[in-house]
Amino acid sequence: MTTDNTPSVHPNAARIMDLRAHLVESSTLHSDQKTDLIEQMVELNAAADITINLDGLMLDLVNLTGMDLRHFSFRGTSLLGASLERARLGGVDLTGADLTKASCREARMAAAKLAGASLSRAIFDGADLSSSNLRNITAPEVSFQRAMMIRADLTGATAPDANFSNALLMNSTLNNVTMPGAVFASADIMNAKMLGARLPYASFHLANLDSADLTRADLTRANISQAIFRRTLCVSTVLQQSRATTTNFERADLTGADLTGADLTGVNMTGSTLRNTPVDQTDRRRATVLAATPTQSQLPTSDAFRHDTSPTR
Repeated sequence: MTTDNTPSVHPNAARIMDLRAHLVESSTLHSDQKTDLIEQMVELNAAADITINLDGLMLDLVNLTGMDLRHFSFRGTSLLGASLERARLGGVDLTGADLTKASCREARMAAAKLAGASLSRAIFDGADLSSSNLRNITAPEVSFQRAMMIRADLTGATAPDANFSNALLMNSTLNNVTMPGAVFASADIMNAKMLGARLPYASFHLANLDSADLTRADLTRANISQAIFRRTLCVSTVLQQSRATTTNFERADLTGADLTGADLTGVNMTGSTLRNTPVDQTDRRRATVLAATPTQSQLPTSDAFRHDTSPTR
């Protein structure tokens, strides 16, 4: 007796492939019709559970709000202006996709693959992008407000004026990013790697960078006031003319950091390392540097900092 080991094919699979063929082959469909075809595929695939390849298609302005798209592939797909709000995209491949002006509010995109994607002015507010691959994205003015981006990889991302306010970026990787003017206000960036990050004019007001690594990062004229840099590595970090009022650098390593022209009013550098750290022309009113490890030749005078434990007024 012969046993047939051929995998069974769900009866919905043929219908799904027909719908996909119609979507691929018709050049006259408008966005509503494309949305309807994808919605039908989603419903049929709830039982069939097959991978649906929509790579490279033109799906601008489609409305995929709330859809379960976990078994779809969108490599190089154009989703300009599309709505993916609350969509389920965990682990989905969007490598090189164009999501310009797309709305992905509260989308579930953990472990999604977005390397090289275009996210210009896209909105990911409240989305879950934990462990997602965002390497080398191009994303001017993108919004990640309140997004969960724990362990996300943004290495090499270009995102001027991006907004990460209140985002969760713990253990994320932002090495060699270019994000001038980006806003990280009140974001949690604890343990993040930001080596060589270019962040001039960025705002880290009230952000938590405890134990982050900003070695060789450029924060020229950045606003880091009231931020937490406790145990942070700021080795050879450029902080020229930055605003660091009441910032907490407790036990931070500022070896070789450039603080020229920075406003250090009320800063706490207790236990920090200041070897080869230029602080010329800084404003150091009521700064606290108890038990710091300075190199005296780098400090303009013995009164360079006030060893003051009283509250900042």
